[in-house]
Amino acid sequence: MPTPLHIAGYSVRAAAWSAWRGGVPCVAIDCFGDRDLRRVACRWHRADPSDWASALDTVMQRRQICGPRSTPPVLCWMAPLENHPDVLERAAAKWRIAGCPLEAVRRVRDPHWLASTAARCGIAFPETVHEPPEDPGAWLFKPLRGGGGMGVRLAGGRAPRGAETAWANGLDTGGLFQRYVPGVPGSAVFLADRDGVRLLGWTRQLVGEAFACAPPFAYCGTVAARPTIAPPRLFENSGAVSPSRPSRPRRESRRWQSRSRTWDAFARGVQRLAREAGLRGLFGADFVFDGERPWLVEINPRYTAAVEVLELLHRRSYFPAHLKAVGVEMGELPRPPGDCGQRPERPVRTRTAARTPDRHVPPPLLAKVVLFVAPPAGPGGDGPGVPGDDVAVPHGSRGRTAVPRTPWDAPESWADPDDPFRIPAFADVPADSAAQFPGGPWMTVFVRGDSPAALWDDVRRRARDAYSALRHPTAPTPSGILIDEASK
Repeated sequence: MPTPLHIAGYSVRAAAWSAWRGGVPCVAIDCFGDRDLRRVACRWHRADPSDWASALDTVMQRRQICGPRSTPPVLCWMAPLENHPDVLERAAAKWRIAGCPLEAVRRVRDPHWLASTAARCGIAFPETVHEPPEDPGAWLFKPLRGGGGMGVRLAGGRAPRGAETAWANGLDTGGLFQRYVPGVPGSAVFLADRDGVRLLGWTRQLVGEAFACAPPFAYCGTVAARPTIAPPRLFENSGAVSPSRPSRPRRESRRWQSRSRTWDAFARGVQRLAREAGLRGLFGADFVFDGERPWLVEINPRYTAAVEVLELLHRRSYFPAHLKAVGVEMGELPRPPGDCGQRPERPVRTRTAARTPDRHVPPPLLAKVVLFVAPPAGPGGDGPGVPGDDVAVPHGSRGRTAVPRTPWDAPESWADPDDPFRIPAFADVPADSAAQFPGGPWMTVFVRGDSPAALWDDVRRRARDAYSALRHPTAPTPSGILIDEASK
């Protein structure tokens, strides 16, 4: 009998939903156990981010208690396990690892190998050193085992404190210094398989945004557009995104054609780098666009946060292709009940219906925004504060929640297992405030946009409304019924 896929990482909600969209149920191993994760996960196991080896061993021991199994379970790893290839190597003795080959992971996570190979592939890469530079103001300090930008700071600034240090440096022994490149951050998503390395899409990253209460340099969201948007337009410094071929003078058109060639050259360079590294499956190439060219800063050899946004825009799951690329066939995994696979895009029915936002139709622009737990209000804090457990994460004993008190408590606002390509209003909905801490991730909101100006305005408004609802929850809700979380 096939064994379920196991997905392990700091937060695996997005990957679990991607697997579900592709028709693959999973067992989740992460640090949060979000309520919308438990909607599609067969089971959830809590992980300690400071001891991944013990977390995987505990899950394996529980499987053995249930009886002997003829085949090893499949383990698909997520962030930040790329920073711990020794843990994955040890796990390979008991698990079947569904991920990028460990030798390739070690290569792309080695800054010296990445810098030299990027230069050979014609990719701009910031100067990187291990010793403190003489002019620290122009450099960044990055933890060797960091993730999501947590722990990154200006080399001349103070060291991160509290939760930021614990999250980024849990097992770290040092860091490196990388020359600061001012510009717009982004990420390109690729799929590497036996047929080659294919570009799936460009995304723009939100980093350290104040409206999300994010720490400096921390990843706090992704913005992506339908294929009609050219990469240069997605990375304008103004934050605007406009159609790829508006009318403009001939000189302006030539300038954008030159920029497009620059993006094409960067994509070809990353594809060559991926082949030299031996990457397989989904991976992301993070970069900073300085107005003239993209500078590669990191390769993430796994499913990344940007993949989910592309999946919702393209209305297809890339998880089956990822599994096939790393050697796992769909027939080796159990299938979920019902039809949860690919669904065709719904057309807009009438002109009248088009006036009402239809969550089944992909918008021109889509933003995924990660909101962070704000610092406490009052002396020593500069944020709006987070109320107690009874307000921030209203839940009762034995998994039963009474009438929702905030917009994200209503399951109607989450992703729908029966319609998994419908864009949710909220994601990563907390189930336990014990997993939250000031400066750490709180919740995700999705924002649709028909125009650049409307998108950025709505992103800030949705963040402001979420923090306001957290401080002042209200009783009226769309459902008004009891939610049995244990049954999800």
